[in-house]
Amino acid sequence: NRGKQRLGGKKKYSTATDTVYLYAKSEDYFFQAFKRERYKGEAKGTNMLMKGSRNPPERTFVDPDGNKVVLLPPPNQHWKFIQPKVDEMYKKGVIYLAKSQSGLNSGIIKIENGKKIPVDYVPSFTFDDDKTIDSNWSDISGYTQDTGYPTENSEVLLERVIYSGTKEDDIVLDFFGGSGTTAAVAEKMGRRWVVCDIGKLSYFTIQKRILQIGESKNLEFPTKKYNKEARSFLTCALGLYDLKKALNLEWDKYTDFVSGLFEFEIKKHKISGYEFDGKKGSYPVKIWNYNTHKNSNVDEQYLKNIHQTIGGKVSGRVYIIAPANSIDFITDYYEIDGLRYYFLKIPYQVVKELHKIPFHKLRQPQSKNNVNNLDDAIGFHFIKQPEVKTVFKKTKDEIIITIKEFKSQYYKDEEGKVLENFETFSSVFIDKNFNDKQFIMTNSYFADELLSKKKKSTEESEEDDEEIREGLRGLEKDGMTITLKRGDVGEKIMLVYTDIYGNDFTEVFSTK
Repeated sequence: NRGKQRLGGKKKYSTATDTVYLYAKSEDYFFQAFKRERYKGEAKGTNMLMKGSRNPPERTFVDPDGNKVVLLPPPNQHWKFIQPKVDEMYKKGVIYLAKSQSGLNSGIIKIENGKKIPVDYVPSFTFDDDKTIDSNWSDISGYTQDTGYPTENSEVLLERVIYSGTKEDDIVLDFFGGSGTTAAVAEKMGRRWVVCDIGKLSYFTIQKRILQIGESKNLEFPTKKYNKEARSFLTCALGLYDLKKALNLEWDKYTDFVSGLFEFEIKKHKISGYEFDGKKGSYPVKIWNYNTHKNSNVDEQYLKNIHQTIGGKVSGRVYIIAPANSIDFITDYYEIDGLRYYFLKIPYQVVKELHKIPFHKLRQPQSKNNVNNLDDAIGFHFIKQPEVKTVFKKTKDEIIITIKEFKSQYYKDEEGKVLENFETFSSVFIDKNFNDKQFIMTNSYFADELLSKKKKSTEESEEDDEEIREGLRGLEKDGMTITLKRGDVGEKIMLVYTDIYGNDFTEVFSTK
């Protein structure tokens, strides 16, 4: 059956071409042609004759001695350019009369005193040193693997696109940021940029790429480094959530709102004289009052002040609820004397209570092969940190990280099925040399990579996702283990665990 014959492992030929589309609001738009260096030996001069007869056939030129001559084309040939274009090219110095390789038999004739005389000059034109490209860009690679991100476009490709349609200081927008090539190239070309992506791997890849842009290649001189730091930029996790609307609520309505958001009981109570606002399970909850702390944030001193009062009276954890931009910590908890202060951040993401668009779960991939399967996700949000228990072990030669428990606070899937331990695990991202300021991803591990018996497949399908989830359900006993070489890590390691709903949990381990 020819219809079922598989070619190269697929039921179709592999796609080998891409297309760049140009859109504009009107015919009055900016465009500049991109030029590339000529290849070694690539002709710079081209004969001005073409096959086919057209009238008028003659053209006026100037020979090397400065004499004006009128030249006729040979039979069944015509000139490539009309006379005004020829005159224009003369002014630019790109037309010249070259000696014919075949001497007097070149076929070009000169009109002089009404006589036709064979001449040994061939009118040719030369390009500038650089060649203007056409729509066939087969001279460059469309994809690279500098960052390890699937479907990473090359910088030379984006350089052409950005150059063709923008001027310096223009804004370049990319709604599918991917590996961040658009942002990196726009930065190097002096353009402003905005890139968006809902994938976690993309987010951390772009952040790292821009923070370390000075170590990347120079666009003009690829054998050299860019050697410049990126201009100031901001990373945001945005959605349809109206934070201002929430913060403008009356305090009682606000506390009701956050209690529903983070699922805790509002219950005023005191511990050693310090008042808490509620309980999440058996742990105390403090709602940070942004009205009375307008000029301060949840910082180390704020937590130390609380701990000075309640230290020794509370075990396990304390929850602090505050707007995300009011918390000075990059991690999800801060530990003092064995007591962890967990931060429940009012996010800049979608909150179901504040909009009418239903959101879909199961969107973050459990395999790197599926990182581009997020395009149709709506209502993306991070509002409930997963519960993570990790065993961190140090040996002489290795750092061993074992994830023993991973449970999302969404305990059922969209069909009402109870989700087991590890089943909602998407990925973990690691900074092996955390500097206490910026998370710069050095490693990423998706669920299928951490399974002891993962399916070796490059094809994307829902069936693969279900197989991954089934494999994760069998990790209850041994958990998931990541081993790093001791010599490859710094004094601190930061981990960001992500579930399939996009919720994060972060923590830092000391390797000392």
